[in-house]
Amino acid sequence: MSRAIQKVMGIRPLTSSDIPAITSIFNEAVSSEETTCDIQPRTEEQIKSWLTGDLPKYESYVFEKDNEVLGWAAITRYHEREAYSPTTELVTFVRRAARNKGVGGELMRLVLRRAREIEFHSAVCIVFPEPAHILDSVRRLGFQELGQLHAVFPTSTGFHDVVLFQLFLQQ
Repeated sequence: MSRAIQKVMGIRPLTSSDIPAITSIFNEAVSSEETTCDIQPRTEEQIKSWLTGDLPKYESYVFEKDNEVLGWAAITRYHEREAYSPTTELVTFVRRAARNKGVGGELMRLVLRRAREIEFHSAVCIVFPEPAHILDSVRRLGFQELGQLHAVFPTSTGFHDVVLFQLFLQQ
């Protein structure tokens, strides 16, 4: 891995010592019913298996500042069926206190670049329609909105929509 990837704007590859911090960030999103379609918190072992089980094709990174992990992003399996393997799902999670400070954008630009270098055919992002600035961020990265799946995500206030985005990486 190049030195540029190892340390860009506080971004570095995920290590096993980061699992507690990224699990905490992920579960923060689960408990607030935002930025993830998971409805139950995950254990550290579940997060580790998700992010390291398919290595080396898939990669994960953390954004660290002052020895604190503020966010993380990953190039993950889009679907378990082998026919979908040329497509990846990109995910990004940022600690609530660090949001709207460019952390998520920096992480997404890195995993998008790496997905191209790994030669995935396309990338998808599945996001909630609110807050609107997340949709705008995904569009600015070049993703095209394919549509919405209506009332598919159960929350404490009812069912919510998700928006599906795709970007062709090898054009």
